[in-house]
Amino acid sequence: MRINLYLAQSLGMSRRTADAEILDGRVKINTKKAVLGDQVMPGDEVKYKGVVVEAKTEERTTIMLNKPEGYITSRKRDETKAPTVMELLPKELQHLKPIGRLDKESAGLLMLTDDGDLLYKSTHPKFEIEKEYLVTFVERLDANEFTMWQKGMRLPDGIAKADSIVHESKNLYRIVLHQGKTRQIRRMAGKTGNAVESLVRVRTGNHVLGKLKVGEWVKI
Repeated sequence: MRINLYLAQSLGMSRRTADAEILDGRVKINTKKAVLGDQVMPGDEVKYKGVVVEAKTEERTTIMLNKPEGYITSRKRDETKAPTVMELLPKELQHLKPIGRLDKESAGLLMLTDDGDLLYKSTHPKFEIEKEYLVTFVERLDANEFTMWQKGMRLPDGIAKADSIVHESKNLYRIVLHQGKTRQIRRMAGKTGNAVESLVRVRTGNHVLGKLKVGEWVKI
């Protein structure tokens, strides 16, 4: 954590004030005077005007929601007047932001948080967070389609491919992706001449939907 943010959270001052105090030499990290941009690491001792500053971190809330079909991942209803995922949450959780999206026709694991760092790390492509889905296609994949999913196919916004695809039973497949292209699975199915009948996200990174019932949520 940057030293100015550490001071702001722990002492209730603004970051601008913290910057000024750092520039005036009133802040030390361990035995050295702090400079702008310094990072406070676990175990570091921070002193302000010779007094140790104890870390004070804001409490963050993250939940897992089992999103039902028919709900949109949005804070407000759109022109279709479809219900939003926020309508499934109590008032005290209305400030949370969805981590990624699930389209209206899709169901399953949707995480929401007020932790900006988690939100960034969970959605930025460079972190390559895996997402796992159970997908029922209209038609069972033939050998050529299966290969296309594994090797990748060109969509208007670039090459799309599955990290893995496993046949479960009949038209049901388990698909893992780390890419986050909009409606990716549905568009990939369309590219092969197939279509998605149902789609449920069952895992995001290390977080698993498990036995969480449709429409219910749990703090993590």
